[in-house]
Amino acid sequence: MSQFSHYHNDDCGYSSSSSSSVDSDHGINNIICANESVKKSDNLLERTVLHLDVDCFYCQCHEIERPELQNIPFAVGQKHIIVTCNYPARAVGVSKLMLKTEAIKKCPNLIILDGSDLEPYRLAGRRVYDAFRKGITLHFGTYLRQKQTNNHDVRNSSLQVKKGGMDEMYADVTAVMDLVIGQAPNMSMKNISCFNASHKEGETLPSFQPFVYGDGDSSTERIVITEDQSGASSETTHLSSTSFRPEGGLWGQCQEKKEIWGDTEEREECARRLLAASSIGELVRQYVKEQTGFRACIGVSVSPMLAKIASDIKKPDSLNVLFPWRSSEIILPMPLRRIPDLGYGTLKALSPFLEKFNQDRSMPKEKFWTCRDFLKVPRHAIVSCLMTLKSFDEEAR
Repeated sequence: MSQFSHYHNDDCGYSSSSSSSVDSDHGINNIICANESVKKSDNLLERTVLHLDVDCFYCQCHEIERPELQNIPFAVGQKHIIVTCNYPARAVGVSKLMLKTEAIKKCPNLIILDGSDLEPYRLAGRRVYDAFRKGITLHFGTYLRQKQTNNHDVRNSSLQVKKGGMDEMYADVTAVMDLVIGQAPNMSMKNISCFNASHKEGETLPSFQPFVYGDGDSSTERIVITEDQSGASSETTHLSSTSFRPEGGLWGQCQEKKEIWGDTEEREECARRLLAASSIGELVRQYVKEQTGFRACIGVSVSPMLAKIASDIKKPDSLNVLFPWRSSEIILPMPLRRIPDLGYGTLKALSPFLEKFNQDRSMPKEKFWTCRDFLKVPRHAIVSCLMTLKSFDEEAR
């Protein structure tokens, strides 16, 4: 297979590094942070993180090179399995990690392309990352330049970008959000639209409405979260989500500490930040599409984990906002393996404690551990278990 495109490492005046403030938290730390209560002094409600995830990345690489593949079912295979497939193939029952023979039974006219050579995908991923980084610089960086021009204290003020996987990346834009919402003081779901401080006078920007989990029509929308390796998935809607919360364990310890996710005023301020960021984030998403041809989803929330979940709640080609105080509705029934960086070894080490503290499990149909199950386990049991793992971060001790 030929290379999809050439990669040029152009200098766009934007720095990024593996030590970015867009932290790569360990899986266990992720779920603890996602469900712990937060005060304004903790600054998490003041944080704004974007996560971009390319839709059907491998498939789009081939579609861009061969446009005739669009709208017909095809998959990318390695050895005897399907690595991924496009949406027309998924519509007829083809899925990731399915045997090629089984996929052909599901869809006799399925086209299977070889995906053994990963280098073209890596090059395409770098093109998307470069465009994302430049888009962040173009549309959020203008506010950082305003701070410098107006002699604001810009120490510790920077936009942070980090590459996640081959087809995903993060941006922490917290540093400029005060200026952003300052230029949109009445930002709300009723008047949200794309805006950009650097656009030309008289220029008409596109109308825009993000998908905000739990608002309006989205209250009844079915949200499916799937863990690719095992195929485990959970479903929820905002209106039908269970009111069940784990008793005791880690969840109980969090409840005892402090109020969950701030007061009404703090939530309103957080919502304004996330909505404003989503408006500019849409400009970034469109910029990536214009520069590379790749369709993608962007999730906006207050942490890398929640932003990643947000980008996954409505696909494809969308921008989604997840307010943190609504996140437990999605996280609690979610497969535990879906937590970033929580791998097979960690789950194996936790299994005895998951079984011990979930003997009254009332969901026999589920063949996988959920985040709800995990939150029933006391913190001391989790720590004592994970202390035996060499890869466990010292900060989690």
